[in-house]
Amino acid sequence: MTEKPVIAARFKTHKYLLNTQSISYAFSATLQREMMQKQHRINPSKPLIAYAPFFQGDTTLINLKFSDDVAMRNGLNPLENSGEEVVRISKAMNGENRIGAESTAQNFIETAPRARILHLATHGKADDVSSEFSYLAFAPERDSTNNSSTKGLIYVKDLYNLSLNADLVTLSACETGIGKLQRGEGIISLARAFTFAGAKSVVTSLWSVNDSKTKDLMLLFYANLLHGISKTKALCDAKRSFIAHNGNPHPFFWASFIAIGDMSPLR
Repeated sequence: MTEKPVIAARFKTHKYLLNTQSISYAFSATLQREMMQKQHRINPSKPLIAYAPFFQGDTTLINLKFSDDVAMRNGLNPLENSGEEVVRISKAMNGENRIGAESTAQNFIETAPRARILHLATHGKADDVSSEFSYLAFAPERDSTNNSSTKGLIYVKDLYNLSLNADLVTLSACETGIGKLQRGEGIISLARAFTFAGAKSVVTSLWSVNDSKTKDLMLLFYANLLHGISKTKALCDAKRSFIAHNGNPHPFFWASFIAIGDMSPLR
């Protein structure tokens, strides 16, 4: 905030720096230059692929008026708002989606390199002791050889093996931008791993996020991207709109998400 609020609990009227500035971040000056100058190995064939492994409803009857809740995108519980989020975003961006059981870790690994935009509405968990074990969760897979089921987790260490061609990766999940601080390297996080894998820019979270409110913020963000503005402005404008019009404008619900890397408009 740029000044102390008159009434602390009246979040809609607070004087946020966000009100006048559009803010983005960089891991370092060197990495920022690399992300801005990065040339993809192949031209992505898919405009966007969105994943919602923990939506368990009927995708043909997604209700556009989900009731508000306090569900968080941590643990491995169902995320009832993630289905609407990925369906509406993929439709707006002329992309594809992978929902529920078809959104497995193996499916992500196989399809992600073909997408210009990757959107993951799922569970995330940071490990600030051993950051290579921070993970994103996907739908469990059954191993037909021994009739067992895997948890479907992709760890930071697994992302290093990917070869992405994404202009933007949106990590619509908990704790994807935090991890262990390593001397000379900075924060080792899921977001950092996606950068290493080839992403030119990443939208990531700094704490556990609410399922319903995150959906609202992400829909605003992608609607702004369609206007051809920078990723920074698209995200900051989404936050401003959320503060002005959402029923609960507490910073907990919108301030977690930050943009890192090449902030030029989508092509």
